[in-house]
Amino acid sequence: IDQMVYKGAALAAAAIIPHNLLIVPSIVVAAGASLSFSAAALRTLFGRRSYNMYHQFVSTTLLCLLACLGLAAAAFVEGYVTPTLIQLAGRYIF
Repeated sequence: IDQMVYKGAALAAAAIIPHNLLIVPSIVVAAGASLSFSAAALRTLFGRRSYNMYHQFVSTTLLCLLACLGLAAAAFVEGYVTPTLIQLAGRYIF
């Protein structure tokens, strides 16, 4: 990037952005589900509210599985789509 300025930045973006468009939301979903579960567990533990912890556990598990599918899709994109995008960007940039 230092030597090619805009061309290098475009090539770096083609290499980094595609799979990160799937990784970041997947991690945010998993983290949000985990925080929601732990907050419900703390509220139940301190006796403030009576949550159905089974329902909370199932929803957290399903959201984490959805996040795992997103991460698997990101791995597929990183392995198969990103190299193709880098080659295309390399042809048009250079």
